[in-house]
Order: sequence, then C-alpha cells, then structure tokens
Amino acid sequence: MKSSPFSSASVARAFAIFAAVVSLSCSPDKAVAPPVLKTINVTLKTAAIVPGQPDTAAAAGLDQNGAAITAGTVVWSTASTAIATVNAAGIVTGVAAGTTQIIATAGLLTGQQTITVNASPAIKINEVESNGGTPGDWIELYNSTNAAVDISGWGVRDNDSTHVIYKFPAGTTIAAGGYFLAEEAQFGFGLGAADEARLYNQYGAIVELYSWTAHATTTYGRCPNGTGAFTTTTTSTKGAANDCSVAVRINEVESSGGTPGDWVELYNIGQR
Repeated sequence: MKSSPFSSASVARAFAIFAAVVSLSCSPDKAVAPPVLKTINVTLKTAAIVPGQPDTAAAAGLDQNGAAITAGTVVWSTASTAIATVNAAGIVTGVAAGTTQIIATAGLLTGQQTITVNASPAIKINEVESNGGTPGDWIELYNSTNAAVDISGWGVRDNDSTHVIYKFPAGTTIAAGGYFLAEEAQFGFGLGAADEARLYNQYGAIVELYSWTAHATTTYGRCPNGTGAFTTTTTSTKGAANDCSVAVRINEVESSGGTPGDWVELYNIGQR
C-alpha cells in the first residue's frame, strides 16, 4: 500500500487551525456594557449672589466613560437653608451672608456646588423723622463704605406690610460717606408713633430695620453718626451728620456766699 505524503502531526495541526477558524467565525461579538449614570455635575449660573437674589442650578449626568447621560429625576437641597434655599426646579435664593453647598441627588448619587452669598452693601438707616418734619416724615440713609453705591431698585417701607415698598429710581447712587433722603411725599405714607423703618435691597430682602415705640422729641439717629446705636438726637440734622452732642447748659449761678458757698448749676436740655 502506497504511504500518505502527510504525516499524522501535520494532519493534526491542520485540523487544529481549521477548528480555530470555525470557532472564531461562529462565536458572537463581545458584549458592550450599557451606559450607566456614575457622576452628577452641578453648575450655577452665578457663583456669588446677595440676599434675595435668585440663581439657577443645573445638574448634568456622566456615564462610566465620561459621556453625557440623562441624570433622570433630580432632587435639590442645600446644606444650609439659613444661607440659601433651592426649590424643586433648581432655583436658588440667597438668604444671608455665608457659603453653602447646593446639592443635586439622583437615586443614590449626589453632586454639589458651592455658592457664596455676600452681604448687601453697607447702607445704613441713619436718622428717622416720624413726627411731622419739614415738609413731612423722612428716612435718612447713609453710605458707610469708601465707594459710591448704586441703590437703584432699593426701597423703604414702614411696619405695615400692606404698603407698597417705595423703590428708588434707576440711577440712584449714594456717594462714599454720603446721605440720601426718602421723603413722605415720595413713599406715600406717614411714620407713626409706634412704627419702624425698613430698608430693602433691589431683590426685596431686608437690609436692616429700626423700630420705635413713641415719637422722638427731635429725631431718632445713630450716635456716633453712621455707626452707633439709635438714640434721640440733640437736634434734627436732615441730610447731614447726626447731632450727638450732649446739650448741657449753665442754668444758674450763685456768686455771693451760697450754702455752703458759691456754685454753678448745669442743666441737660437734651434727651440723653
């Protein structure tokens, strides 16, 4: 019998190669993992706001490969509602000066972004006339900063929240160390014996307020001017530095052997 030209080893190798080719051609493609939400990025339209100012937060999802993917239902919260609040739509509102985190939660994942709430410029209620000044009641503001401050859209109101806030017109500024007067004829209501003056910024947040329980014989003003506590001033100083002097007068003099000798009597004619 004539022998085969192919050895058993070569035949075995040929079958092995054939089997491998068949296996590769018949095996399914390798499965690709579906995208899965892995990260939530939070962005803010504005990183720093003032009390009352609104801001917008947005949440974006990323998958395991860093590609964009829908974040699904997002629940918004804040680390401190005393500094800023956020509603279900991601609208942030400044409350008071400070720094906090705006947080987006989707399922078990969270993302956050820092927001800073800056205090409104240091404009002070400085003096108040509540008892028929010239030509009527008024509220004096003082700029305690070293730069001019634009108070366009700021406003004042008394303790009656049904009154419309009187808002200062566009282009209203107070020079550094300067004064601004809101007059009764402008804000449209008088100030009572027991009342208060409220100052609002352009977003409707209260910057400060001063309350009193009775009319002053002169005015109520800060002493020292612009920085101190309110007290009854010595005289009204509308649109100028407050009169914080002590109104002491020589009232009577004994120069001819009083008891037990000569003396000088002083009298405080002021309210302090």
